[in-house]
Amino acid sequence: MRKLFLVILAIIMMSGLMLGGCSSPTPTANSAPGTTGSANAGGANKTADSTDEPVMNVASEQVIKLKFATHHIPANATSAESMILIEEIEKATNGQVKITFYHSEQLGKANATMDMLRNGIADMALISQPAFPGQFSFAMGFEQPLYVIHDMYAATEIREELYAKGFTQGWENLHFICYTIQRPQWLWTKTKVTKAEDFKGLKIRWPDPNILKPFEQFGAVPVAMPAADEYMSLERGVIDGKNGPPELIAAGKFQEVIKYGMLPPLSVGGLAIGMSKASWDKLPADIQTAITTQAVPQWREKAFQMYEQREKEALAVIDEAGVEITTVDPAEVTRWQELAAPIIDEWIAKKTAEGYPAQEFIDTIREMAKQYQ
Repeated sequence: MRKLFLVILAIIMMSGLMLGGCSSPTPTANSAPGTTGSANAGGANKTADSTDEPVMNVASEQVIKLKFATHHIPANATSAESMILIEEIEKATNGQVKITFYHSEQLGKANATMDMLRNGIADMALISQPAFPGQFSFAMGFEQPLYVIHDMYAATEIREELYAKGFTQGWENLHFICYTIQRPQWLWTKTKVTKAEDFKGLKIRWPDPNILKPFEQFGAVPVAMPAADEYMSLERGVIDGKNGPPELIAAGKFQEVIKYGMLPPLSVGGLAIGMSKASWDKLPADIQTAITTQAVPQWREKAFQMYEQREKEALAVIDEAGVEITTVDPAEVTRWQELAAPIIDEWIAKKTAEGYPAQEFIDTIREMAKQYQ
């Protein structure tokens, strides 16, 4: 009886092994319909940590990985702004797009941004247009002096409207995502400035020296230097003033070495966010739509809120340090605009000769600025 039981048990085990060997293997991620182990369907360039990992088709609910490059350090407000956009893109695409954030020039220098996008080192990037004057010289007309756009809402809306109206020069080989929040550039000085004559002898660091041209006839001295040298230069009297929104002044502790902030802003400025056309064109249409119609509007609203809070906190810090905020008389501002007019006219003539619709561009900015005032 014992021998019969053992024989029956052996027969059952052998049958189970034979049936198991005939069954189908368990499917893997790489065997999903329409993909292979080396597929790159519907995706973008690989991230630094992806090696040969495939970028999968969205239809299979697998992840597209993108790389975002910026020259700013993580603590910078623009980095925080970029991170908000990344979060909104990932949210709008239900996590099907994952973006790795490379800060502090980890992927390359700011002036190499175009090369990074062109060569696939980055898929998306924060773009400083002044770093590429040949490519964005026309777009930089927005940062001419004394349009008197007082706040970030008006400045951002105007710049976005300009792009929507067809002033897209410089973006021909890129995909435009959005302009960052455009910040009014205050003047911060060691002596009070309320009229043009007060600029006499002032050495002022401004990224675009063209902004100070109206005041050079009164003795203003534009100074070029790296942003990292500004604090020590103010402390030692090498320069007498600089530009920037309040948030950057407080973040850099410039309230320790300046005494006055001046309104209205002399100019407005900001950066832009774009993608390589190759990376954008690889994205499925529904992902492109989600980024454009969902992620960007949500990002803009949250970025405004972030800057509102940061500016409020910054102004409190600046006020506590004893810095005085002065407002120039409107009649004097009109005088300054008259001083700036020949400089803008010169720019219009130059760009018109190069084939750009410069007069229309400036007229559009001025008209919109009046509406927002």
